[in-house]
Amino acid sequence: MVKIELKDGQSGYNAVAKYIKRYWEHNILDTVIISVELSNNGEKFEKRNDIASPIGFDDIEYLYDWWEGEKFINILGIRSINEIEVLDGIYT
Repeated sequence: MVKIELKDGQSGYNAVAKYIKRYWEHNILDTVIISVELSNNGEKFEKRNDIASPIGFDDIEYLYDWWEGEKFINILGIRSINEIEVLDGIYT
């Protein structure tokens, strides 16, 4: 887990993007799922998962607007969608 405490004026999207880009440097450049915890006070955290896709080689597009100005962010993990095995959930 990576713990981030944002400074005034710092963007949560940019802080997390740094770690997504590091993931891509060591793995395939692919759409990823990122799991984060967010908090305004550093005590009570809300967990969220989001999808981040590369735009070219230098930018990231998040599927959801997950950051609402929280000061504390914990990055729990990052995985390429191709690394995740999805079974079940098929209703016939």
